[in-house]
Formats: sequence, structure tokens, C-alpha cells
Amino acid sequence: MNCPKYSKCSNGATRTTASGSATTLAIAGGSIGLFAYLSVARPRYLRWGTRPEERERRLPGDDIVAQPRQVSNRAVSIDAAPADVWRWLAQIGQGRGGFYSYDRLENLVGADIHSADRILPEHQGIAVGDRIYIGQGGPFYTVGEITEGRYLLLRADAPEGEEPPIEETWLFHIEAEAPGRTRLIARNRRYYERSPATFLMWKVAIEPVHHIMERRVLLGIKERAEEARHA
Repeated sequence: MNCPKYSKCSNGATRTTASGSATTLAIAGGSIGLFAYLSVARPRYLRWGTRPEERERRLPGDDIVAQPRQVSNRAVSIDAAPADVWRWLAQIGQGRGGFYSYDRLENLVGADIHSADRILPEHQGIAVGDRIYIGQGGPFYTVGEITEGRYLLLRADAPEGEEPPIEETWLFHIEAEAPGRTRLIARNRRYYERSPATFLMWKVAIEPVHHIMERRVLLGIKERAEEARHA
């Protein structure tokens, strides 16, 4: 026997129709949310704090990941001299000066990061080939290029015999903006194989988290450098 839509001839038919409507609404809502994220939120956090000319200029390491799937640029101005900002940057990393970010959140996953509030002389030395860990015994970057006082270029790496999950560079670039004032730019370039899984992992899941953490890294360096200057 056929049942008209929403009829009471069968409870099962009614439940099936309601369930289908809920699924349709969920898909529509998710699609709208994803569209808003990709078209509005994502472009903004990928360029947070930067000026158009900063995003367009070539910086060290751009040729390493020549055709990236994702590029982000973030920047802050700091009321401190470049040499003073560099000292905070030179000691970043787990087991070093930390990342000046949300230590409590990072340590919830066992990262064991403790951000320093002072310059650590024992961690001022940094050279090409050094490993910069982002968690205790976890993933790490290798210093690919460095010019003291000007920039630090990190490359995604993996233990010997293994391949990094993606091609990635992470650049911190320092330049004088005015006497006693510094511009600090962070640029991240990533290439990964395209698939629905990598789209969801990198663009939907990891990118927003990276923005939140990296923004805090820049602000953490800014706060420490400015406080030290005025101490």
C-alpha cells in the first residue's frame, strides 16, 4: 500500500521522511558553513596583520616549495630593534625557549613546551641543520637557511629513512621598520597531494589551528621584546 507524504498510515514512513529532511538540512548547513569558511574566514586568517606588498614580495625559501597548495602570511610590528627581536626568535623550539604561544593547550597533547620569559644564552646558537621540535619527541623542522638578525627558514623534516608528510617551509623574516621598530613576518608554504582527505586535514582542520598558534607566536615575541625594551 502506498503512503502519502507525512501520512500516518505508517510510523516508519513518517520517521523516514523526517530523517531524510534532517539529513538534507544538515548537508545544506554544512555546505553553507564550509563556503563561509573558505570564502570569508580563511582568506582573512591567511593574511593576518600583513600589507599587500608584504604578501606579494619574494622572500627567502619561496623557491623551495615552488607550487604550494597553501600559503599564509602573518605579521606584527614590534617596538624594539631587530637585534633584540632576533634573540627571542633564535631560541624558539621545544626544549629551548618554547614558542611563546598557548603552552597549556600544547601540553594537553604532551608537547612539553615551556615558553621562556627571558633570553636564554645557552639557546642563542642556532645553525643550518639544527632540529627545531614542535613537541617532545614529536615532529620537527630542520633549519634550512639562516641569516642572523634577518631571517630563520625552517623546513618540515622527518627522521632518517622517513619522508616528511608534506613539503613545507616556515619562514620568520625580520626587518627594520623605523629606528627602534621591527617588522616580523611569518610565511608558511605547503605542498601536499590533493585528495578529499588531505583537503579536510590541511585546509579545514590544521590551517585554522596553525593560524591561532602562529598568531600567538608573533604576539608572544612582540610582548616579550617590547617588555624587555621598556624594563
